[in-house]
Amino acid sequence: MAADNDSFVDVVIQGREEARLEIRPLYRERPLSALLARAGVVLNTRCGQKGLCRGCEVVRADGATVKSCQVPAREFIGEHIRIPDKSLLQETLSVAVDFQPRCGFDLRPVCGDGAEGYGLCIDIGTTTVVLALVELENGRIAGRSSGYNAQVRIGEDVLTRIEACAEAGKTAEAQDLLLNGTLALLWEELSTSTSVSPDAVSAMTVAGNTTMLHFLVGEDPTAMGKVPFRPAFTEMKALRASDLPWKEGPFTEREDLPVYLLPGYAAYVGADIAAGWLASGMADAEGTTLLLDIGTNGEILLQHEGRLTGCATAAGPAFEGTQLTWGTRAIPGAVSRLHGGLGRDNALTVETVGNRKGRAAGFCGSAYLDFMALGMEAGLLMPNGRFDAEAAAAKGIALGESEFGRCWYLNPEDPDGPSINEADIALLLQAKAAIAAGMEILLKQAGVRHGKVTTLFLAGGFGLNIGIESAVRCGLLAGFRPEQVEVVGNTSLGGAYVGLLDRERLGQLTRSTARARIIELNEDPEFEDTFIDHLSLEAPPSHRKPSIGPA
Repeated sequence: MAADNDSFVDVVIQGREEARLEIRPLYRERPLSALLARAGVVLNTRCGQKGLCRGCEVVRADGATVKSCQVPAREFIGEHIRIPDKSLLQETLSVAVDFQPRCGFDLRPVCGDGAEGYGLCIDIGTTTVVLALVELENGRIAGRSSGYNAQVRIGEDVLTRIEACAEAGKTAEAQDLLLNGTLALLWEELSTSTSVSPDAVSAMTVAGNTTMLHFLVGEDPTAMGKVPFRPAFTEMKALRASDLPWKEGPFTEREDLPVYLLPGYAAYVGADIAAGWLASGMADAEGTTLLLDIGTNGEILLQHEGRLTGCATAAGPAFEGTQLTWGTRAIPGAVSRLHGGLGRDNALTVETVGNRKGRAAGFCGSAYLDFMALGMEAGLLMPNGRFDAEAAAAKGIALGESEFGRCWYLNPEDPDGPSINEADIALLLQAKAAIAAGMEILLKQAGVRHGKVTTLFLAGGFGLNIGIESAVRCGLLAGFRPEQVEVVGNTSLGGAYVGLLDRERLGQLTRSTARARIIELNEDPEFEDTFIDHLSLEAPPSHRKPSIGPA
């Protein structure tokens, strides 16, 4: 099928479907990947569209492959291109849907005592969305559904989506993608699998970061994109399902169906971390506790002597697998863990998502942490994150050269396959430094040492998969001992679940957010130096053991 004028490109998705896309003037100078995303064909732009990876390659009619994020759409006018499967954003992402609330609660549903039928609790993440259908009379989970947040079409991360909303109509588009392009479809899947109709749902509770909750209700988020980062709301918001602009959706006519948006703390310390405070058991914990949820923004909450203090760190998306040459989310075939050791005298064990064989699809953030820990242990990585070529040669570790510095091959016999280079390590060091420095600043302000923290609760999907010892060894959890860390899973969904079933606990959560103090790390005079200290793979000065003997 050839194009018959100068404003279209013909696209074939690996022989499965074919489409003709109009290249309007607005998109002619934008990358082809942006045009494809606008049409619903979302590619693996895992490096943040910087041209560092080959995740978004397309094949031209002459067989040449190009990185679609680096070439303007106008160059494809009148062409016929093919998109290989490897370039498509996989729909089989591993999502953290399991949760086990660690706080006690009674069955006092938010919709009133004696409520019958079902409740729906929802966790809206920037990347993924999870729904859980709950029997109100006993709290049993009747079913779950999960999938990508369709807003990825307008941006991979929160900041990109906020910036996009400066364009007229983008907030409404983002709301539509969330409501009708994500939630309605996930409900249809859940309803089909459980045979539960929308009329049987008596209440909904929703947790998520502050930006996602703004999008849900159609609130302009742009004020959160610049200092002083002011959200339109953080308090709990109650509305009716019919208040939302569903398109012939399941709850369009449900004027009697209450929807409760859980409260948050600030623009970047949202209802997801507040829900985690409740579901993790931190609300009832004694002593000094920390809650950490690692994402593009590392959200941190400290509870000490009855007071709550929180902050957000701009960790970037490295631990989510983006902006790294072979980084990927947790898709089948991605390397999730590395065990053993590096070098000729050690056996390296590689775990992949789904235990897929053959060439790996890339590395998850958890595998990068393992590599940094193993690299330090082997002497392969120097404190600044550079490879030590002499140490590599002595241990029989094959290194290569790339445009981004020296690189290590997962399989030395496949130099075109997955590898980790020095530019990747630099981004990972920045991410881990931001998180470690954020926790250190919170503890310093409270006058507490790391060793005095009773429990560090590690929340979210990333926390479920990482090796705690690797996280401590490479400095992500600098100053802590592995036995202090407790992995608690999807506490955002867990908090929405508890809030759905126990209105007293929901009230407790609301009161906690009102009394919390949120600090802006960029305003703390010690943050920059603390961040720089944590940029090394060596323990920062504040965590080094004192030397024995005379100085």
